[in-house]
Formats: sequence, C-alpha cells, structure tokens
Amino acid sequence: MKIKSEIKNGVKRPGVGTINRRVWDISDEVYKTKEPKLRRVVLIRCAEEGISIRTASVEHCVWRRHTGLVNKRNKGTE
Repeated sequence: MKIKSEIKNGVKRPGVGTINRRVWDISDEVYKTKEPKLRRVVLIRCAEEGISIRTASVEHCVWRRHTGLVNKRNKGTE
C-alpha cells in the first residue's frame, strides 16, 4: 500500500527515509521550539548529521513554502 504524501501550498512533502525528509523533520522539530534563528539552527543540526549544507538550505526553503512561512514581501515581483 502506497502512502500519499501531504501537499500544501503546491509543495509535496518528501518521502519517509530520504535525506530531504530528514531536513524537513529537523525543520519541524526546530520550529516547534520557537527558536528565533530557525534557518541557522536547522542548517547546524543538518551539518551535525552529515547532510550537505546546500541540500539543507534548499530543502529548508521548500519546507518554508510548504508551511506557509515564505516571506510575502517580494510577492508579485518575480
């Protein structure tokens, strides 16, 4: 039986057991702590687990779009 991934804001959550999903899980964990420097803490935690900073950075940005935390300030200028 195939499990459907959650889709929000046009972004699909990565599959369980992937590196991308681990970045998302870390982002979820850090977000729940209400850490003021969310991105920095996520990147540090990912690096500690051996995840590439580039992968962590890209996936954290995608996670932000999925959760609706995208900076709306520049919307419409693209």
